[in-house]
Amino acid sequence: MSGGVPVTNDASSAAVPAATAQASWREARWLPLIVLAYVVAYVRAIGFALVWDDQLLTQHGTFNASLGRLLLSPQQALLDETALHTRGASVTQDSYRPLETFSHVVDLRWLGGTPAAMHAHNLLLGALAIWLAHTVLLRLMLRREAALCTALFALHPLQVEAVAYVSARGDLLAAIGALLSVLCALCAFDASRASARFGWCVAASLSFAASLFAKEAYAGVPALVLGLALARPERGFRDSLRAAAPVVLAQVVGFGAYLGLRTLAMGATVANVGRAPWQAVLAWPAITLQYARTFLLPLDLSIDRAPDTALVLVGWVVIVAAGVGLYLLWRRPELRPRLAPGLLGLGCALILLGPAAVAVNTTEVLADRYAYLAVLAFAYCLLQLYAAVRAAPARRPLALLGIGWVLMLAFVHVGQLESFRDNWALYAHDAAFAPTSSMAQYRLGYLLARRGDMPRARTYFERALQLDPVNAKAHNNLGTVLLEQGELSRSQAELEAAIALTPGLNYRAWYNLAEVRRRQGDARGACAAVHESLAINPAYDKARSELRALCDDPAALPSP
Repeated sequence: MSGGVPVTNDASSAAVPAATAQASWREARWLPLIVLAYVVAYVRAIGFALVWDDQLLTQHGTFNASLGRLLLSPQQALLDETALHTRGASVTQDSYRPLETFSHVVDLRWLGGTPAAMHAHNLLLGALAIWLAHTVLLRLMLRREAALCTALFALHPLQVEAVAYVSARGDLLAAIGALLSVLCALCAFDASRASARFGWCVAASLSFAASLFAKEAYAGVPALVLGLALARPERGFRDSLRAAAPVVLAQVVGFGAYLGLRTLAMGATVANVGRAPWQAVLAWPAITLQYARTFLLPLDLSIDRAPDTALVLVGWVVIVAAGVGLYLLWRRPELRPRLAPGLLGLGCALILLGPAAVAVNTTEVLADRYAYLAVLAFAYCLLQLYAAVRAAPARRPLALLGIGWVLMLAFVHVGQLESFRDNWALYAHDAAFAPTSSMAQYRLGYLLARRGDMPRARTYFERALQLDPVNAKAHNNLGTVLLEQGELSRSQAELEAAIALTPGLNYRAWYNLAEVRRRQGDARGACAAVHESLAINPAYDKARSELRALCDDPAALPSP
């Protein structure tokens, strides 16, 4: 998603400079077909259930609070308010996303709160992102390449999670704000009047702030805009820098406004941006390479795809090589048409995935939605590479390879979208494509336990513990299954293991242990376990209401 000198042999297309192209109907004539293909590909998602964390949007009733309170609440308070009452618990990563919150309020209060309405909302936002991406690309590429790049952005399997997963709404909204900010910046570059330039700068600032208020995913947009300005071939370095300065400054002001309101809403937790940020910086290039590899071969897509720590050194080698390439460009202008597009596209992907590196470092999962806008940069790189070699003797084999690759993407896209139909489909797909993931096995066990299929649930929980013996959730839920099957001694051992792995935090395990002790005839021990559960989390009403009878003096229970 960056500028540069397009390489082409098509004289009629080259007659329109990429940096000054106007988004006329003729240039955008492929956009309706791309959007139609996108709708056809995704329309069945409207009939899908809510999956994974989507259910948190409707389970706790949090969104019934006043709109003012909702818009001033951080994400953790909205989605898991009970956990905030846990004694000694700390939030590793929290965020402030009022625009995303408002979009869910629209779903739940004004669109009926049905899964179909939520999925349709995501589908419409995805179409808007496609339109904005195409409009930006028309200012950076020749129109045929812009259409192909937009089609890849719209239909690549990596994008399925962002569109089909309602809780990824923030990624869509953030991308829309970021694309709009980039478009306004490009308009400011080309504006002839100072008043028009000022207006575009203000619009770029506001749209960038809106992107951040949806999700902090594209905080690097000002750096991306600066790179686009410096890559414009019709201006020198100083002129480009002078043109970019007002826009970048305006975006920095928008970033400051976001930080101010975030601080007001989150208070002391404003700095909760993830664990060990220096590790995220170290892994940043490697994470970018992994997403690039997944863009080319999306054969292992899952909600538990793990980052590859072995690529850290390779990532930095690539960064150094890119730096050498930029130095060669500075010394050898004649090399710019050959090297600039790929290097600048890689740079844009790196910038766009910067905040994602923090999230990946915290969750240890390469979530597809983190790369939503970076797919545009990867598509740009790929098309520029093809444009540079398509006049070579290998043109026909490359074209055939490209057709095969597109057919592979279409096949993967169908399967990937189908995996979001419901929780069972999603978790079964996850277990198949991430066989070494303990959480993938745990999730299937959890679903089976909720359905009452305790023997199969037990099997999956045991598999989860074989893969990760310190999976406290698996220990706790295996303990509940063993409790239902009457194996009290082993159930107690599993629950005590869960408590030992999360000392002072696992109020649910203490609650389950109280039931084990009650069935063992240990009334005093059961009451003590209830006290411990409620001491850890006084807001855990389940323990209070269901096990109050176990204690002789219920009034002695901790206050909520």
